[in-house]
Amino acid sequence: MSLDGTVAAAPRRTLRGHYWHQGPTRHPLVSCADSARGPGRYHRNGEPGVWYASNREQGAWAELFRHFVDDGVDPFEVRRRIGRVSVDLEVLDLTEAHVRAQLAVTEKELVSDDYALTQAIATAARNAGFDAVLAPAAALPGTETLAVFAHALPKVDAERSAVRQPPPRLADLLPIIRPHENVTDAARRMLITLGQAGAEAIRRRRRWSASPRRTDLIREARRGAQAAVTARPA
Repeated sequence: MSLDGTVAAAPRRTLRGHYWHQGPTRHPLVSCADSARGPGRYHRNGEPGVWYASNREQGAWAELFRHFVDDGVDPFEVRRRIGRVSVDLEVLDLTEAHVRAQLAVTEKELVSDDYALTQAIATAARNAGFDAVLAPAAALPGTETLAVFAHALPKVDAERSAVRQPPPRLADLLPIIRPHENVTDAARRMLITLGQAGAEAIRRRRRWSASPRRTDLIREARRGAQAAVTARPA
């Protein structure tokens, strides 16, 4: 049987519950480009869009670190929109071993950096009328990724969201977050350094950044620089 036929014959699970999403601050919590602008694990470039979420908040944040490619920028200083949603969806559940066996796919293939198979499964699932694919997450072992097709977004309700930086506790998870193969060596080294420093180092740095003493020192330095410029001979 073809992949399309196998996916169409797969069990349909009704999924209700809460999921987490993080993304750019300029976008609403529940939104995606349609058609997709660039490929992803469960969509191809130009196909109907897909919106991604995690079953755990730290799983949603882990995706930021997995794909972080801004050399020289500390990911803990980046501000993102993070929030929780409720869903009522009919999903292809690839977290179930018997469903993976029916499709003749392995968990290792589902979290691979080669997206060809997962994209083909998603296309077949969308064509078969599924609302979403639920699968093991590639970024943080033990978490799940929910990939919702654009036509099913009305079944996703935003509950709450906020714009903030990644919580410091994520530093302790960096050693087990799996970076994408496209992440640069420089970014990988930075993530290793942050993981070795740990969550408390991030907390101390943020406390210092918010302290009045730091603000006073910056003001004094600026006044000193301005005075030096003013006193310089013409």
